[in-house]
Amino acid sequence: MDDRLAMIALRDMLRAQLVDPLTQYSSTSRQWIHNDTILPTATFPRIQLEKIDDSRIENLSIGFKFWEKRILPVNIWFKTKTNFKYKVDDNYLTNEEFTKYYQEEIKDIIKDHGQFFHDNYRIYVKVIAIGSPVQDEESQLYYGKVTVNIICYET
Repeated sequence: MDDRLAMIALRDMLRAQLVDPLTQYSSTSRQWIHNDTILPTATFPRIQLEKIDDSRIENLSIGFKFWEKRILPVNIWFKTKTNFKYKVDDNYLTNEEFTKYYQEEIKDIIKDHGQFFHDNYRIYVKVIAIGSPVQDEESQLYYGKVTVNIICYET
């Protein structure tokens, strides 16, 4: 599977499993999880998938039809406007706490859907790091990342 298709598989699974936080204020449907750059005019919160480095390819056998292992590193960015309020269990989360909450949601969903990725796409998605939330004073956004490796084996 090439990098583009692997990222689309991850994006589509996140779209199917994550609840758009904006739905607690509006019933309007939107695509809030993207593989491309977020537009400055976009409404927030948003999730952006970003390929962070070249894919590593390891040859696992010899010959003309050799096995290879491809490892694609991806950051999953969660971005929200400062002071956006999200209700969880009768408590409102904002800023850093809200960002941390969604980082954990992303991690848990990826972990819980390992078999789905394998059975449907022949890939493995492994969370390798969760970054600390940061505020960008200029854009008034809080953002945090979950870093994953998408791994596939192919001939």
